[in-house]
Amino acid sequence: MRREMEESLRNAAVEAELRVMERVVESCYRARLEVLGAPKNVVLSADLMNAALFSTDIDFNRKWLREIVRAHCQKRQGWRLEIEGNARFLQSLRERAVNTAQWLAEAPQGFMIGGERIELRLEACPLRILQMGNYFDTCLSRGGCNAFSSVANAVELNKRVVFARDAKGRVVGRQLLALSSEGRLLGFHVYASLEGEKAAALRAAFGSYARDFAARCELELGDKGEVERLFVSDWYDDGTIAWSDLPPMEIRTKLKNHSVCLTNRSEISRSVGTPALSSESGPSLRLPSFPLRVGH
Repeated sequence: MRREMEESLRNAAVEAELRVMERVVESCYRARLEVLGAPKNVVLSADLMNAALFSTDIDFNRKWLREIVRAHCQKRQGWRLEIEGNARFLQSLRERAVNTAQWLAEAPQGFMIGGERIELRLEACPLRILQMGNYFDTCLSRGGCNAFSSVANAVELNKRVVFARDAKGRVVGRQLLALSSEGRLLGFHVYASLEGEKAAALRAAFGSYARDFAARCELELGDKGEVERLFVSDWYDDGTIAWSDLPPMEIRTKLKNHSVCLTNRSEISRSVGTPALSSESGPSLRLPSFPLRVGH
């Protein structure tokens, strides 16, 4: 009996210590987010905590990281359209007769890959775009040498990020798209957590998606080109890929077992929802260390 009581007391002490640690960690996140412009009572999510961690790492584009957090907490829609550099870029698209509505659309499309429905969608939420490196542990992730570039991709509208999500809302792939100074759609490396034939099929899906996107926007594809910095202080160009590296639409149907096929968009919308902003929507988070650095 005494042994059981001692064990219970030890367990209770451990649980109490964990609760205290959780409160300390939460207060660190809240303090950091308050510096970024979030209210004291903000509801914490994986995406907001990720932004807090970003603020301790990056030396460039810090102003725009703060703006992302403020706009999210204030629920401001369309704030990126009001930035002068973005407004000039969109005007240049109109002058080139590019379909700007399509360029800014989320444009979800569903594909069957290995018997599972995968949805590709252009991400419209800047806060979620900040996660683009974390999912695949690239140099754009928090703590990465080019994490600042995720901020640039999140705020400048000549750059679009495509996420692939499975039926449970988990990110299984992503690609950065950008418009070159010559007005051609450029594609960057496709990252995927799928393996083998599924990975090849997902690459084919990204290739098909980009070609459809370019056609809707009335754009030509380009393998190389310069991507302009519209207003951020820095952006990392890790090199484009040739579109021939991604199977075109007519080839994807010849993949083994016909593992990639476009499905009805309304069916996708019924079965695959957009993941909510919650503590489960992003990759796992490390415990933070918060140097009190504000910077610009």
